Amino acid sequence: MRATLIVVSVLAIGIALYARVLRRLRREGLVEALAATVFVLFCLYGGLAVILLASLFREWPEGAVHGLMFEVIVAPIIAGAVGWTFRDRRTLSRFHEAIYRWSWGYFIGLVLVLCAAGLVWILHILQAKPVP
Repeated sequence: MRATLIVVSVLAIGIALYARVLRRLRREGLVEALAATVFVLFCLYGGLAVILLASLFREWPEGAVHGLMFEVIVAPIIAGAVGWTFRDRRTLSRFHEAIYRWSWGYFIGLVLVLCAAGLVWILHILQAKPVP
């Protein structure tokens, strides 16, 4: 029950924040150029939020394993590609700069978390005592 509440809450908050960003983009006249990219970044960060909250509350939704694999394997590639695409356009507006920073932040942050998890796993294996 809590897992469903987590997913629905993150979805509702994400939709509300996305609508707010779209209004700001519309005011600046950038909605056509940036709406899809912002949507992709919202989906990536929303999936990450669901996984983190599900882990925190120890309520793993049934499809979370697939989402975790997507967030670990595919999402960093997508975020890195968005960041690479916006590297030359980040000076056009503050929205372009924000998209650039959020995409690289996701990419670099997830890579650092995965490296830290791998290091912890390796140290755990090295400290494990062999079974006689």
